[in-house]
Amino acid sequence: MYRTSPETLGIISNFDAPFMCDPATLLNSEIKEKAAQPGKEKTVALPPGAKTETAGHDKLFPQVPSKDILHGCTYTFEYKDKSRKVKFGKVLFRPHGILGRGTLVVEVTCCCNDDGCACAWKDLDLVMKLSFASNTRDPEVTFIQECMDIVARDPAHNWVLNHLPEVHATFSIPFGPGTVQGRLKEEFGDDYEERELHGSIQSRLYELMSLETSREFGQAIYDIVQCHEWVHEHARILHRDISLKNMMVRRASDGTKFGVLNDFDLALFVDRPKASPTSNHRTGTRPFMAHEQHDPDWKGPVLARHDLESFFYATLLLSCIYEKPGGKVVSSGAKTHYDTWLESGDDSLSSQKIRLLHKKHPWLRRIQWALRFGFVGREYFEVLSDEVDEDQMHELNKKLTFDDKTLNGKVTYDMMIMTMYTFNEVDLVTRSSKRQAFVDQFRLKWESQRKTRGF
Repeated sequence: MYRTSPETLGIISNFDAPFMCDPATLLNSEIKEKAAQPGKEKTVALPPGAKTETAGHDKLFPQVPSKDILHGCTYTFEYKDKSRKVKFGKVLFRPHGILGRGTLVVEVTCCCNDDGCACAWKDLDLVMKLSFASNTRDPEVTFIQECMDIVARDPAHNWVLNHLPEVHATFSIPFGPGTVQGRLKEEFGDDYEERELHGSIQSRLYELMSLETSREFGQAIYDIVQCHEWVHEHARILHRDISLKNMMVRRASDGTKFGVLNDFDLALFVDRPKASPTSNHRTGTRPFMAHEQHDPDWKGPVLARHDLESFFYATLLLSCIYEKPGGKVVSSGAKTHYDTWLESGDDSLSSQKIRLLHKKHPWLRRIQWALRFGFVGREYFEVLSDEVDEDQMHELNKKLTFDDKTLNGKVTYDMMIMTMYTFNEVDLVTRSSKRQAFVDQFRLKWESQRKTRGF
């Protein structure tokens, strides 16, 4: 393998990988240890589930790649008219499913000279994010840069920077004629979706499970909802992939923790959707998708309320599957009801989510009722439309309309803020000054109603 050029193998240029010269580094560390024991044969039994290509394949090199396969690899790329080299460390996230698709996140350190790093990146906690995306899609950095440009024009929006990924450098690598991707395109034509590699160096973020208290969870999710509204309202961007893995945490130097809306790989500009095969298709992470998106006949359009519904499911699963920050619910090894959501298909999830709208969850009641009455109202409107003739409907439409974008005002950012601005009856931090004014007004109105009703 080491005698073949990286380009021929489909590996990117300027990527220096030890396993190219020493295939033994591909071994799983447990297998290495067994193979190195004194007096043992230099062959080892395969772990459960591992397979070799043939029965006679050398068992010293089973098809079990090391989790540390990228550790020590380096990549050199162009940065501000110069070259910059980074060294890979631990893989923090890798996609499940089709290999080579999805997003890979790995720790990196700058090694811009022989003695290590002597630049502004020296003391930064960095990661490299790699996405092998369709070349018809805008790369993630396009959406983040749009947000940065808006903040640069108006410092009043500075607060949102704490809740967006911080990008230090980016690169894109297309695969043209002569490459593996190019040859596949020549072979399969329009049936093959061309892709390119998008990479970025970003400040490291941390999982929600790294938080220590329930209140920190509440604040982080509240932060992310506020950021989502800002991104949609000001940058006109729809995220489209709300899930627990894309709700992250930033740790500031003073110890403050901020919720961060992460991973804009599936995002789109609301007012200028790009001609893409996925721009109006079902997208997202299945357990958190809006329930109507599980319908294979659903053709869109994608709306902000779909993401708000995803926030509901993310909060639900976080609350029901985890008994404490970082700890899953354990009861004699039994799974909770919502554990099955992580493994279910579209038909099952659709029916479970519809049933959920009629269950009682007092602590999620406001969002649950908003969704329920919104969908009931839409169904009633559709039935009414089917049962009257055209002339009657024309007259009726003058008096009766239904706003599908918000389920007739039921599923809105106002509703989410009213639901989330307190935790255990104590206010959380509202980051947006606009939303703080809304919260103050809502509190005064609520207190007035309580006094009127004698609460």
